[in-house]
Amino acid sequence: MKLDVIKHRHIYLSLSALVIGIGLVGMLLCGHRFGFPLRPSVDFTGGTRLSVVLVCANPPQDCGQPIDLEKLRAQLASQNYEKLTVQSAEGGRGVVVQTGDLAPTERQQLEQFLAQALQPYGTIDPNKTQIDRVGPLISQELLRGGSIALAVALLGIVLYLSVRFQPDYAVFATLALVHDVLVVSGVFAWLGLIAGVEVDSLFIVALLTIAGYSVNDTVIIYDRIRENLKQQSAPKPPPAESVPGMPTEPASIVSTEPASIVSTELVEVGAKPSPAVEAQAFHQVVNFSVNQTLTRSVNTTLTTILPLLAVLLFGGATLKFFALALLVGFIAGTYSSIFNATILLAWWRTRQVMA
Repeated sequence: MKLDVIKHRHIYLSLSALVIGIGLVGMLLCGHRFGFPLRPSVDFTGGTRLSVVLVCANPPQDCGQPIDLEKLRAQLASQNYEKLTVQSAEGGRGVVVQTGDLAPTERQQLEQFLAQALQPYGTIDPNKTQIDRVGPLISQELLRGGSIALAVALLGIVLYLSVRFQPDYAVFATLALVHDVLVVSGVFAWLGLIAGVEVDSLFIVALLTIAGYSVNDTVIIYDRIRENLKQQSAPKPPPAESVPGMPTEPASIVSTEPASIVSTELVEVGAKPSPAVEAQAFHQVVNFSVNQTLTRSVNTTLTTILPLLAVLLFGGATLKFFALALLVGFIAGTYSSIFNATILLAWWRTRQVMA
């Protein structure tokens, strides 16, 4: 399979714009509803999180009926807890309740209320009960530290790519990273609106991991483009001297090396190629480089996705959405490295040549 990313650039860029646009709508709705582009957990807002799981009488076949989440929400709402959210856990036999910051006596009251409310479904397993409390100052520090870490990581990537390649390579690689972050954030914005999924400190870790993975893929493709450009512009050996009586190749026309990259444009010896020919040659180098690295990019992504799927399915409530963020981010990162980063670079170089 050979891709012509330049020819179909409008399709690839439009698909990215559509996904990001839908995500931005979700973030705007989250901002209107929660005062934050995503639905924040107590890690960022401060508060109390109580996780309880019911005892399974006959595991694993018969653990009893699942908890009616809507009924439990209504019961807890009647107690007037601030910032109340209730999520299902452990396949419906557990719940995670988050509220505003509670004093020790209030937390005990919440535990007792949950024990009574869940009595029709079973008994709470005390060994699996977990209470987390995050104070307002700690939550603000987590949010500030996570934002700084993400900004520093992006700045470091820009500096590295500027030194390793050229500034325009760094700019478009960074735009590809921003694309990946926006795609993941958009997906989690809609999950927060529809399914009540909240983002916590693990989400920041996931974004940093995605940035590192995505730029690695982009660097490999850019490196191949740079190497192919060097081969194309390398000085050619002088033509062999003609031997009397031996046929000689036409001396007036040579192809730009490597021939497998630029196969259609021929340039006269000593003549400067026109801007259109230069732009076309760069497009061919980009397409050739993308196809050279395509198999590696796809195979690497697939081998990374498989363990993430395992964590998503069997990793439990704590790691489930962390794995989902990585899964979405790695797929978006591969897409943006193959298509967006290369298309934007080709567009910019063409614009410079034609100016």
